[in-house]
Formats: sequence, C-alpha cells, structure tokens
Amino acid sequence: MSMSLDFTLTPASIPPAHVDYRLKQPVNPPVNSHPLNPLDWMLRAAQIYPDKVALVHPNAEYPRQYTFAQWAQRIQNFAYALIMRGIKPGDRVAVIAPNSSLIADAHFGVIAARAILNPINYRLKPSEVAYILEHSATSLVLVDHEFTHLIPQGITVPVIVSKDTGRADDPYEAFLTDGRRFSQERSWGGLDAEQDERASAALCYTSGTTGKPKGVVFALRGAYLGAMANAFDGGMNRDSTYLWILPMFHAAGWTYPWASVFACAKQIILRTVDYTQIWHHFLHSGVTHYCGAPTVQISIINHPHARRAPQQITSLVGGAAPTASLVAGLEKLGIKPAQVYGQT
Repeated sequence: MSMSLDFTLTPASIPPAHVDYRLKQPVNPPVNSHPLNPLDWMLRAAQIYPDKVALVHPNAEYPRQYTFAQWAQRIQNFAYALIMRGIKPGDRVAVIAPNSSLIADAHFGVIAARAILNPINYRLKPSEVAYILEHSATSLVLVDHEFTHLIPQGITVPVIVSKDTGRADDPYEAFLTDGRRFSQERSWGGLDAEQDERASAALCYTSGTTGKPKGVVFALRGAYLGAMANAFDGGMNRDSTYLWILPMFHAAGWTYPWASVFACAKQIILRTVDYTQIWHHFLHSGVTHYCGAPTVQISIINHPHARRAPQQITSLVGGAAPTASLVAGLEKLGIKPAQVYGQT
C-alpha cells in the first residue's frame, strides 16, 4: 500500500536531472576484486529505482518521505557536510537520536565520508554518554533536539542539532544544505571509494552490562555480509516494507538500515514505540518485516488492535530467546517469527 504525505522537499534534497552514481576510484584498480561496502547498495537502488519510495517518516511533527534518488542526494550532502567540517577517514561521528531520518541518513552518509558511525543509546545516563564520546575519540556529534541534555557541558567538538522536521529552518537540514553547496560540482565522483573492506563502518557500544560500556566494531565487510544474510534469511525484496520498531542505535539496527536498502525495500520510521501505530501500519501500510526483542513482541501480540494482517509479516526476534508461547502467539496472528542472534 502507498501513503500520501503532504510535504515540501528542501532544495538540497532534490537531485539533479542526471546523476553519475560512481564514486572516485583509484587509478588502475584491480578488475577481479571489489571491496565490499553497504554504500554500494544505496547507489544501486538510486540508479535502478530512483522514483521508488525508500524512506517514510509518517509520525513526525512534519511527516515526509523520500525516494531512493532523493535519499541518496541527502546522503551525498551528509558526506560532504562532514568533509567540509574537517572529518577525515577513520574519524568517529556520533549520533544520538531516536528512529528518524537523521540516524537513517547517518548509516550511509558517515561511511560515504569514510568515517565511522558511532550510534549512541539515548537511554544511557549523561555520564555514560560522556564516557563513550571520550573513549571513542568522537570528532563530531549529531543529536536529536530531545536529547541535547545528554551532551556534556564544555564539549569541544562540533554538535549539530536536528529538530526532525525536514524543513529548511531545521539546523540538520541546514547542515545538509551546506553539504550540497560543497558538493554541487563534485557529485559522487568527488568522494573516494574506500579500498579497504576491513575498514571500520560502525562503532557500537554495549549497555546494561557491568562496568563501563564496551565498544564493538563493524567492518565494512562484516556490515555488508551480515546485512545481505539478514535480507536473504528474512526473504526481503523490492516489494517488502520494513517497519522501524527496533532502535537504529541498537547494534546498527541489527544491520537492517543496510539490509533494507540491499533489498530495495521501503522503510517506515516510528520515532517512538507506539503499539497503536504499529498495528495501524501492520494493517494499513503493507508492512512485511520488523525486528523486536521478546518484550516488544509480547506487547504487540497482546494489543487490543491485534488481528491478522492481509499480508504475510516476518518478525525477526532477538535480544533474548522467544518462548514457545510467544512463537505461538505470533503465528496465531499470521506473523512468521525468525530468531536471530545479537551482534553485541
């Protein structure tokens, strides 16, 4: 099913009429080897399905959606905005945000700049966030407006605030607009393709464990293969619609920010876990896939609106083992559960 949203794109989100989606390659690259990188899937999707809806943010203050071509342009802007602020390959870029276009953009924009994404759990205490920022040697922070209180006083690295509006007066949109001005004549060909597939893609920190948070690194190769395996295992394809219930900060969204784009699937973002909205999208938005821990799954199947959706839904269950009664409850509603093993 499609949903119609009344919104106006910022000029920086509108791609030019003709786009070359090739990154800058080294002179005489090997012809029989190509470094694995999830960014390739975004460039492929934008080239093959430029007008297909890729990302929908229906429950924000200002609902909006982006096609693959528009989203790819925003990611290009993101990468150049980082570079013009001095971000270099290997630098860490932290994101503190709920599910939103900001953190969805960051999963591709940061690696497009050959930097390392550091998605931080916004449920942590300020002292824990401060530790992560220091321990990871973060060079720049992007933060949602609801979580600016987590930013340490006297922080010395740049901080970009997102109001999650998609409007031109949003500081995050201004950040992307700066990147578009910087990239105007360069396009994708001005961004160097990463030649080392073992370079780091994301640095994710644990929470809820003893001691201080511990960092776990995704290499580009690991992110690529893990995401591709999850897409295949879940049966995702271009007709799939993935609903974001799982926080994207959680182990890089279990790789599904990348897996969904590999499949050229539509993604619907829920900023908060609202079970009424979850069932609305199950029943009316054609959702085919979602992820969630058993506690979330239990609340889903016990909701008053719970009933069989007209389409098959596949649920990826992780974080803890699902009980037999939970599996039976999901299957009774026509939801196919698949247990997955956690990344961290």
